[in-house]
Amino acid sequence: MTAAPVDHSGSLVPVDLTRAELWHGVVELEDLGADGVRPWRLPVSDPRYDIGITHAGTPSGVRLAFTTGAGRLELALELTEESPDPVDVVIDGAHAHRLDVRSPMSVALPGVPSTVEVWLPMYGASAVRRLALDAPVAPVAAKPVRWITHGSSITMCHQADGPWTTWPARVARSLDVELLNLGFGGQCLIDIPVARLIRDLPTDLISVCLGINVHGNLSHNRRSFLPAVLGFLETIRDGHPDTPLVVISPIAAKEARESGENKLGVTLTQLRDDVHDATDRIRRATGDDQLHLVDGRTVLGPDDLGLLVDDVHPGEDGNALIAERLAPVLAAQLRTVERSSR
Repeated sequence: MTAAPVDHSGSLVPVDLTRAELWHGVVELEDLGADGVRPWRLPVSDPRYDIGITHAGTPSGVRLAFTTGAGRLELALELTEESPDPVDVVIDGAHAHRLDVRSPMSVALPGVPSTVEVWLPMYGASAVRRLALDAPVAPVAAKPVRWITHGSSITMCHQADGPWTTWPARVARSLDVELLNLGFGGQCLIDIPVARLIRDLPTDLISVCLGINVHGNLSHNRRSFLPAVLGFLETIRDGHPDTPLVVISPIAAKEARESGENKLGVTLTQLRDDVHDATDRIRRATGDDQLHLVDGRTVLGPDDLGLLVDDVHPGEDGNALIAERLAPVLAAQLRTVERSSR
């Protein structure tokens, strides 16, 4: 039976943005009162997580999801940059609208019961000031399989064309999993509070991309980096001893970054080797067969450097390639868990 269209003669009604069940990809919501709601990807109310990760308030991978019979949607965001990323609106699993957030955002919806996802910008916005529709909304349940991915700006994906086409979003669709993106541009520094958060959150699959920000931010030398990675991974394991944990070393970069020493005398190649070494040491010491290493150069390698929009960041085609290569690797780990649980 075809659903009857909704009467849209009434005015738009604001959605209560404090309804946590409408939000996906969020760790904590901050109620800003008349200024809306800010989604955080760290538990901002806990002072132990106030460690300078400013991009925790940038909604990469964050989306509002609901069912509605509405025929019109309006959205207003708090912008933080002159060139913010767009919003993507997905209807019944298909990309429907890409919105320039610097303009008034008002789009048509089908007017019959549909599932709508509003994917917020990866960069350049901090809060949803207003979401209004001309029909009620009902929450969409989270997917039963959850995936947490942590990394740098290469995981936050500012350089993709929109939030629907970042590599984490592409992989999540391919695997049909619930995504929590803990990519923090410039701030993936092997922070133990982040490892504790991943340790404490429910999840079925974890991936971490480690090393590139350490090279650029001088946060570790060769002496401190290896034990930091060991402690980071083992902290996660304290809460998820049997969950597939995929460790991804840095993707390929231009030769100046690969072999050029930073001010601490460390090269990106050396840090990649240390990520490999740390993962191997844990596996040998503990027999952890759910800890997996992915050499980042197999995800985006030296022959793919033309897909970088600068010396470091993949653009739209680079995001598509990363997803194409990484999705089967992550899917294989989920299948291993499914087989062992039978």
